[in-house]
Amino acid sequence: MLEITFSDSETLRESARFADAYARVSAARRAKADRLRAEGPRRLSLAAGLLLADTLSGLGVAGAMAEDAEDENGKPYLPRCPELHFSLSHSGTRAMCALADRPVGCDIQAVTPRSLRIAERFFTAAEQERIFSQATEDARLDMFYRIWTLKESFVKCLGLGLELPLDSFTVYPEEDGAIVLIQDADPGGFRLFAPEGPEGYRCAVCIRE
Repeated sequence: MLEITFSDSETLRESARFADAYARVSAARRAKADRLRAEGPRRLSLAAGLLLADTLSGLGVAGAMAEDAEDENGKPYLPRCPELHFSLSHSGTRAMCALADRPVGCDIQAVTPRSLRIAERFFTAAEQERIFSQATEDARLDMFYRIWTLKESFVKCLGLGLELPLDSFTVYPEEDGAIVLIQDADPGGFRLFAPEGPEGYRCAVCIRE
């Protein structure tokens, strides 16, 4: 089982919608939103929590949302439904949720112009070659975001946080759409894919096989 959903945090600009979202997310999510001073990040945080609440409600386990927690590495989990696993991500004005019956990680990023020197610092040689071999600047930027989101989704699936350096494993999108993962952080099998997300965004999901 795997459920992937997206939302636009701009819908929470209306005070009534914001209040409804605030009431429906977990206490931990409300506390996280309260720590954010800017309205945009607060809406994003609540939008991500609301996606999880709506997905759980659709599965008939809305009560699981009353409490969520994080383990020692910061990976979130549901104490009341340990058989379910989830991952949240947000960027720009969009939020993303992945809910599964196995460990899962997701990531979404707004595609905006940026220096690709960051790839030289944090990506492997094979990933850098994949990016800089693209014919145009737009294609190089798109490949950068494809690889970045895939790498982040894998890290979040493992739940190792900053303990797993981004250049310690390789994610290689093939021309035919297949995604190669080369890693020795975990002996298990993983499936990575890039679902179609909102326009102007790249997103990725990693789920344990």
